[in-house]
Amino acid sequence: MKQWRYTGAPDADARVIQVMAWAARWVREQGKDPEAVLPMQKAARMGDSLRYALHDKYFRTQHNLIAWSQAWGGSIDPDERLGLEERVQPRPLRLPESRRGLVSV
Repeated sequence: MKQWRYTGAPDADARVIQVMAWAARWVREQGKDPEAVLPMQKAARMGDSLRYALHDKYFRTQHNLIAWSQAWGGSIDPDERLGLEERVQPRPLRLPESRRGLVSV
């Protein structure tokens, strides 16, 4: 089966966005327009894609923590299934009694 795959490092993307914000501030202090000097549109698109990293794997919850990595993919042939519908749904994480109440899930 031929597949397409994508992997990313949203934590590194978040650092790029942070540096772009600092650079934009510095450019403004120099009396220039950041939109004219910096690739702000690309940074905005990267920031939009970071929203995916704030969700769990199945997009059931938003946990507001940036993931270290993310990956997804699929079959190249649209008629071929990957068998995901046959897999058992994962069980929720059970925290030890001493940790309950400290973390909201």
